[in-house]
Amino acid sequence: MRRAHCSCILALLAFTAGCDRATGNEDQPLGALSVSLSGSVNELYQAEGAMPQNSSNVATFAAALASARVSGAYAIGGFRASGTKQDALTIDLRGVSAPGDYPIGGLLTLHESGGIVRNFSLRQGTARITALTEARLAGEFSAIGVTYAGPLEPPPDTVVLSSGTFDVPIVRQ
Repeated sequence: MRRAHCSCILALLAFTAGCDRATGNEDQPLGALSVSLSGSVNELYQAEGAMPQNSSNVATFAAALASARVSGAYAIGGFRASGTKQDALTIDLRGVSAPGDYPIGGLLTLHESGGIVRNFSLRQGTARITALTEARLAGEFSAIGVTYAGPLEPPPDTVVLSSGTFDVPIVRQ
């Protein structure tokens, strides 16, 4: 259920990127997300930029989507373009009403050479919200990402997400 929820949020955030609407505070439409990955993947994942006004091209950007149905629910997305592929990190936050610590879930999708796509479900995650306004959301986060391992698949891969930061515009539905 959680994996399906994260996938829906990821698809919704990607769809919203194609809408002709404001991207939070127009004076500061740029968003930034950065996190260190270690374990089965070792790299610095970064996404910085303004949300595109159309979805004709892949783009690198970061933004938060505020739920219209659930107060205090946000999906923070950091999308990273490389050629025709787009990696994605989505952080699922609920119950956010003020700065503080909150549990997180989410999904990390990485495209690798040879057409391999790896999906890591975020577990044991925490976000520390340091700033929350009508237009922006900022904070720090960490989590553990685990791949799905079915009965005929090898054991799951694990990636540790550490020293994560985000400062993103809020997009309202």
